[in-house]
Amino acid sequence: MTPPTGSGKTKTSINLALQLIKKDQQLNRILYVFPFNTLVEQTRDSLEECFGKALGEKMGVINSITPIKKYGETTDEGEWDYTRQDKIDYEKSLLARQFMHYPIVLTTHVKFFEGIFGTGREAVFPLAHLANSVIILDEIQSYKNRIWKEIIIFLKAYARILNFKVIIMSATLPDLNRLSVGDEKVTYLVKNREFYFQNPLFKDRVELDFSMLELEPEETFDALLKKVLEVSNALRKNPDAENKIVVEFIKKASAVDFYNRLKDVVENDLVSIELMTGDDHKAERKRIISQVRTAENIILVATQVIEAGVDIDMDIGFKDTSILDAEEQFLGRINRSCRKKGAVVYFFNLDSPDMIYQKDIRKADKLRLTGANKAMQEILINKEFSKFYACVLEGLEAQSRKENDLNLEVFRDRHLWTFNFPEIQERMRLIDDNRRKVSLFFNMRVNSEDGEVFVGSAVWKSYGALLQDAAMPYAEKRVRLSEVQAKMDYFIYEIDKSFADACVLCQDELLGELYYFKDGERFFENGKFSREKLKRENDFL
Repeated sequence: MTPPTGSGKTKTSINLALQLIKKDQQLNRILYVFPFNTLVEQTRDSLEECFGKALGEKMGVINSITPIKKYGETTDEGEWDYTRQDKIDYEKSLLARQFMHYPIVLTTHVKFFEGIFGTGREAVFPLAHLANSVIILDEIQSYKNRIWKEIIIFLKAYARILNFKVIIMSATLPDLNRLSVGDEKVTYLVKNREFYFQNPLFKDRVELDFSMLELEPEETFDALLKKVLEVSNALRKNPDAENKIVVEFIKKASAVDFYNRLKDVVENDLVSIELMTGDDHKAERKRIISQVRTAENIILVATQVIEAGVDIDMDIGFKDTSILDAEEQFLGRINRSCRKKGAVVYFFNLDSPDMIYQKDIRKADKLRLTGANKAMQEILINKEFSKFYACVLEGLEAQSRKENDLNLEVFRDRHLWTFNFPEIQERMRLIDDNRRKVSLFFNMRVNSEDGEVFVGSAVWKSYGALLQDAAMPYAEKRVRLSEVQAKMDYFIYEIDKSFADACVLCQDELLGELYYFKDGERFFENGKFSREKLKRENDFL
């Protein structure tokens, strides 16, 4: 399904799932799959708000930062008691998580793909339990595009064998039938796509400005700073505007640099300035989003974490160009309510997207938004993404015909038909990240999104004690570890191993590959983790 960005895809998809279950009584659960944990959290809150706390207690959230849901004794009707916590059945709690025994499951693309392509014992536990489900795949454009064809082939086969239905959601979607093989066709639920995309509420709600794309990269940073200040000052003087500006960068270092420069030149009593990156824990993200929604004068500097899953409504946007799908996602954060006047997005070209998108065909020069590429500008203005994806699919088809490891027929003959499951798993891996990460645990005090105060040193001690407890039953230990690990997410930050190798990390403790720093506050500046401070204080060589 391809509704425009900001048109309510989440509510529409849930309604579709409920209609399918109503029509086919064999279907008995909903699996909602997202690219990011932020989307999981946001949708869980939305569903609980729509359907009530009773259903919210039955939903299972399966990702790396949510603790295992604990169940008490069974009720007289044979269902587990989701509220009574005085006597916990740890075995059933763990099994429910491992096998996805929930009527509604919210999880991530990575977890879902582990379930259908994984080879580990626990990874494949949920596979059989996907039978008779309605599976909603949200923001499919975030998938690695060189395996799109394989994804559609496998999904169609699994859907036939396990009798599940798949709803694919994205504002920018390629022709899935062109990716298919065989006679089975994909059904498009939006029959007249142009009727919606060409409606002024979606097509004209944001004006696009490409003038900054003419600048050289070395000129762009200073010109961007000047332009943001100019626009903010003009909005502040406009009684009809809220003065909400978002500036998105590809690289975290550029976002942090720009944020610090803004803090130096802007008076805090005139405009609030916030920074959102992948470093922020969920309580910090929630605080920032709340601030953005309620403040009248604010500039949000961010990385690509805001492109999907962050429900904000800004007046003006500035974006470093990456791929056309991402540009359209970003537009969905501007004038989301369609009630603002004079909403504009300024595109600029500062950092190369090559490192982030690596082998992605969409980052090719002919498909990128540049000052010289008028064709891509027109596609974005007129929302004619079918023209864009025609070029993308041509590239993918040419790639799949080459006599190399990407050749689809070679993959099928050598690995699929010979049941070479490790090779299939590797082929269908969604994230290719060969950069090793080092995890640092910074001791400090943190307020959770519920107002609870966590102290890093206490969480660290609890984690170490649990790991060393050899007497605790396995299931109880897994459940308790998931609870502690959810708290640890507030204190853990990652750096590249190459960076860590260049530093002499003077940690206070080391637990496995997790570095603990007793005085974690010293590595923060303006409330944000500063890699520059880590460099200086750990004898950067």
